[in-house]
Amino acid sequence: MLFTALLSFAAAGTAAPAPTASPDIVVRAERAGAALAKCLAAGCQTPDDVRISIAQAELQLAQGSYLDALATLSHVIDRTKGDAGRYPRMVAALYEASATVNLHVGDMEAFRKATSSRAATLRENLPAGDPMLVLLPIELGDARAQSNDWFEAERQYRSAAQDYTDQHRPWLAAIASLRAAAMAISRNRLALGEARLREIARMPAASDPDIVQMRTVLEARIASARGKGSGVEALLSALRADPQAPPLLIRADEYPEEPGAASALMAQRFGNGDQMQPRSGDTVPIQWVDIGFLVRPDGSVSDAEVLRGNRLKDWAAPYLRQVASRRYAPLTVTPGSPGRYRVERFTLRATRMVPKGSLIRQAVGAPELRVLDVTKVEPKPAA
Repeated sequence: MLFTALLSFAAAGTAAPAPTASPDIVVRAERAGAALAKCLAAGCQTPDDVRISIAQAELQLAQGSYLDALATLSHVIDRTKGDAGRYPRMVAALYEASATVNLHVGDMEAFRKATSSRAATLRENLPAGDPMLVLLPIELGDARAQSNDWFEAERQYRSAAQDYTDQHRPWLAAIASLRAAAMAISRNRLALGEARLREIARMPAASDPDIVQMRTVLEARIASARGKGSGVEALLSALRADPQAPPLLIRADEYPEEPGAASALMAQRFGNGDQMQPRSGDTVPIQWVDIGFLVRPDGSVSDAEVLRGNRLKDWAAPYLRQVASRRYAPLTVTPGSPGRYRVERFTLRATRMVPKGSLIRQAVGAPELRVLDVTKVEPKPAA
């Protein structure tokens, strides 16, 4: 998804660090906290407040202190939202960061509120035609998809594609349609995905190299889902990923079903929801790990391992196997390069809801997995 992850943080470089929590991150978090306190005591201006607060929140998230990161972002939003007219991009960045962390905490109501507040901030304060406003319809579709609101995400993508067509933005119209196709394929609605790809092939931007590449990736995913290995290899032979972009995932084993998710779904489907109704006090703690892995030049994965995490990490073993099963598009790299190292944060958390016997939202829903790419990308030196 292209929904921007503002909270990308240093979890690894080009080589895998030891699988323990990094003392350096703890030190940097303490320094960021001290810098923020000093700034606030001196009458921190909004640009500095936003910059330092986001730095502190991303380091708190790196430590696994999810709720502390949320508190940091909540406080800076309260301090700066009145300056949205002067600094709309900065305030919108805070809402986006808050949405990202809430998604991984499991507070979907707060996620939707932050997403809506970001959209309102941009619409009310940026001029028509601003790039952030132009891309907003696609990002709202992404947010719906992240909420598992598939019907509304499909509607949003289709509406965005039509609007872009009317605005004579054919490339963005194709991108929005590709999003709808990718979502259908990810939900195993392969026939719908193929229909969407046929529509895209008839669009004005169909021959654009970026559009051709993404269509090829999605066609390979369909071929893989249908067990047509030879078809996947034929598509991959003509595909090479941009060396500056994240690797393009072609296929992978399904993530294992989270414990309790199936029983919760059955309870909803067959009407015995009260039997499965979570009760106050049944709070489920957040579990997280950072998994590092090497994407080799041929697109295969090696050296998948847990770099760090909280609690016992045995629960992550099925996700390690899923990462190892992945196949990416072949990489365009310097001859002799081992490939590209990636790090992803896997968070297993319950959805926050108001349980029986309480008036407060708590983490008591069925466990759900969220994955965030936290690879640190170093800027290329100037020529």
